[in-house]
Amino acid sequence: MRKWIVFLTGLLLFACASSKDMRNLGRDLNILQSRIIVIQKENNLTKREVNDMRAKNLDLRSDFALQLDNLESEIRIISTSIEEYKEFLSRNPEEIYQFKEEMKGRLRFEESRGTPGKGFVDIEDRLKALGGKTDRQIIRVDSRANQ
Repeated sequence: MRKWIVFLTGLLLFACASSKDMRNLGRDLNILQSRIIVIQKENNLTKREVNDMRAKNLDLRSDFALQLDNLESEIRIISTSIEEYKEFLSRNPEEIYQFKEEMKGRLRFEESRGTPGKGFVDIEDRLKALGGKTDRQIIRVDSRANQ
């Protein structure tokens, strides 16, 4: 029985941690806690950066969608203008000459009133752009008329 008491006492003393072990354990625990705090701060910073990036992404998406809508609208306008131009060029030279003279008359009328409309300025620009083609066609029309 005595052997058992000595054995249990030795086992109890061996199983107990010394104060040095407790200090080491406390120091290790403090180091781990400080590392956890640093990691939590980095995590919070990363979360803020991700949220900022999401907000910027949404802004960029809305800007991109707006620009895409504008480009699609411009493409539709250009396509319509090209179709009108093709139709205009498919007319015979006499019709082109009459159209050009009619538009010049309307433009002069609007200018005489002192309020040339935007539509007429646009038509004048189109007439100027067509000038080379229509002038050549008009010369042919005039030469036919003279014959």
